[in-house]
Amino acid sequence: MITLNVKGVRLTVSFGFLFLVGIYSAGNDDITLCCLLFSLIHELAHISSMLLVGTRVSGIDFYGGGIRILAEDISELSKPCRMLIYLSGCLMNLFLFTALYLLGYDQLAYINLIILLFNIMPVSYFDGGRAAALLLGENSPVAKCLSHIFVLIILAGAGAAFISYLSLEKPLIPLSTILTGVFIGVSELLDNEINL
Repeated sequence: MITLNVKGVRLTVSFGFLFLVGIYSAGNDDITLCCLLFSLIHELAHISSMLLVGTRVSGIDFYGGGIRILAEDISELSKPCRMLIYLSGCLMNLFLFTALYLLGYDQLAYINLIILLFNIMPVSYFDGGRAAALLLGENSPVAKCLSHIFVLIILAGAGAAFISYLSLEKPLIPLSTILTGVFIGVSELLDNEINL
């Protein structure tokens, strides 16, 4: 893991993230690069909403499951402010989906729709999981049950995608996306974090 301090913000890059970026790059796939770009825009929306409500960004983690933004004293904010922070990335992807679809860039629009749907799932790793915990309570059995159900769905989807990857001449889903899903699912089942 590489850790830097940039103007008071802790920047961490795990080897899991570098591994996944290497896999993405090896595929030389424009769609994958667009996914990374739209994911960065998603995270910038979180940062913007944090700054809007007066919360300072304390850290940015690049890990095997993606990018995580950390904020100081977020638990002291009102529920509406926290909900804005949690859902601002998804709202950005919804805006990008709508704009790109209306402009006729269907493929780019659907990439944003997929990022939105992935992040809105009630898995504690994702924005939807944080929003569910805020609405239902941090230790809510319902929120935990939803999280585990969706993790199993992610792992089942990754398994099905891997089988299609092996059996089709031109796979529908890049191997890097499958590995990301597996990494997130396993990390969640092993209590939310694996550092490589």
